Amino acid sequence: MKGIIINNVELRLYSENSDKQYAGEIIYWYPNVYYQKEKNFVVDKLNPDYYIDTKYNTRVHKGCFLHPKSCYVIAFVTKGEEPDIVSVGNRPWTLSEQDQKDFEKIIKHIFEYDPDDDEF
Repeated sequence: MKGIIINNVELRLYSENSDKQYAGEIIYWYPNVYYQKEKNFVVDKLNPDYYIDTKYNTRVHKGCFLHPKSCYVIAFVTKGEEPDIVSVGNRPWTLSEQDQKDFEKIIKHIFEYDPDDDEF
C-alpha cells in the first residue's frame, strides 16, 4: 500500500514490521501563518532557536518559518486483516465540506486495499 494525497488530506503510511502490516496517519495540511515571517518576531535571548510572538505571548521555533504549509493528524490507521481507523477527537468533522469528502475518499481507498496488490 502506498500513501496518497488528495488536495489537503494525506494518508501517510509506515511499515510496522517486516510482515507487510501497515500503520499510518491521515494528515490535514493548511497554510502556515508563520512562513517566512520571522522578521515580524523578536529572537528569544535565552534560546535563539525560538522567536517571541508578543501578540499571543508565546514562543515560535525557528523551524516554523521554513515551510509554506503545516499539518496535524486527524486520524490514525492500522492495517491488518481489517483496517482500523481512529479519529483524533472531532478533527475530521471540523474540516471544510471538500476536505471531509477527500477524507472519505482516503477512507474508501483504505477499505478497498487488496494486500495481494501492493498498490492503491
